[in-house]
Amino acid sequence: TPVSSQESSDGAAGFYQYIPEGFQIIKNTGAAVALDQSIDVATDYTDNMILHKGTWGAGAYTYTRSLVPVPVSTSAAGSKAMATYTIAMSDDGMVGYIVAIGHNDFTLFPDEAYYPIVYKTTDGGTTWVGPWNLDMAPLEAVIPAYDGTTGNLVSTSFEVDAVMDNANNLHIITSACAGAGTFSIYQGDSVSAVVDIYTTDGGASWKAQELGLPVTARGTYGDNSATNANLTHDNRTQASRNWDGTKLMFTWFDTDEASFPGLGNTYPDAYAIAYNVTTGLWTAAANKTPGLSTIMFGQCSYYAMDAAGTQTVPIAFQVISGTTATGEPLNTGGVVDYVYTGDVTFNDADYTVVGNPINIPIAAGVNEQPIVSSSVSLVPNPAAGSTKLTYLLNTSSDVTIKVVNMIGATVVEMVKPAQTAGQHEVALNVSELKAGVYFVNVTAKGSVSTTKLIVK
Repeated sequence: TPVSSQESSDGAAGFYQYIPEGFQIIKNTGAAVALDQSIDVATDYTDNMILHKGTWGAGAYTYTRSLVPVPVSTSAAGSKAMATYTIAMSDDGMVGYIVAIGHNDFTLFPDEAYYPIVYKTTDGGTTWVGPWNLDMAPLEAVIPAYDGTTGNLVSTSFEVDAVMDNANNLHIITSACAGAGTFSIYQGDSVSAVVDIYTTDGGASWKAQELGLPVTARGTYGDNSATNANLTHDNRTQASRNWDGTKLMFTWFDTDEASFPGLGNTYPDAYAIAYNVTTGLWTAAANKTPGLSTIMFGQCSYYAMDAAGTQTVPIAFQVISGTTATGEPLNTGGVVDYVYTGDVTFNDADYTVVGNPINIPIAAGVNEQPIVSSSVSLVPNPAAGSTKLTYLLNTSSDVTIKVVNMIGATVVEMVKPAQTAGQHEVALNVSELKAGVYFVNVTAKGSVSTTKLIVK
């Protein structure tokens, strides 16, 4: 039976729903996790990610929603320097990583380029440790035609995906390219490298492996008319794994310039490479869909099929319909047909290539988030007269407690200075509040955790 769950933003609690870019079904539990950046349209990104985690049952989707602080820098234009993000969880749902492609420290990175910002959980998302800021500078060695004219800015592109192997180690697929300053990148043809940035020791150290060198980077669908507005298509780097996590597959989409000269990445084929976690060997990178050339916005499954020594990455994509006068595909704005291909396959005998990893420095130490989000509770709730607020701090911090109403106005506020790490209890007097729904925000070192309060 189809089950849907619709949810609106909740500004009073800090939940500004946008468009989730990270989603995964956890293998052993069947739970789903989704990651969304909280964007207040009036102020841009709020430095918080929204983490949904839940399970499907008979006719219902039961989930929790929490804020995970992931602060990023503010650009000269006044917007937050966040490009994209994703999440990956272990088979049991306990170990997980958030990966943001952004910028968060002008002291560590005085330039205006993007890099992976990584947070890790070992308790299913209750607490997160980070950030690990991964320095892209060593990847200058694999960027084609890198001539230094950009001021030696090495950046990621505006896309990322991530997958975890059977040892709970993270692999990040993105593009390495030259930064253009002002939080922009050089997006021309043959100027980027698709890379796997990975750890083999739970995040203590990181390496990168060049996966391929796309010929094209960005393509435009449409003629920019009222009925065919332009849409752009980049390399859409994506990561998959077989069921037991011993083999990983990395896919991106690139156009054959020999067949479609001068049209950018508008008739892309699926290129792919795979990695055997057990042996440490790779396959060769290859065009898996030559001549197909009807792929638009291809989507790869997180889990690949693995049978009789053959791994297959399921891909669903949209079909291009019509062309402009100069040959670019049209975005017709009508009904979209989705097509499936199982052409991205690897055999066990294909894993013969020795890798050439590049060390990736961690540019910042690990800082624990001071509040355990799921530990914030109220007893009794609903309450009349008073209620007891309980919360857990990972590190010592000043704590600000606010009770806000449904329109976001603060009706109760108190400050608890220099509280030590550990569990704390605070009595809240709600006798002066009208009956209704409120939200209690607990803030420490910029981290905010929220719980709902009902006053009788």
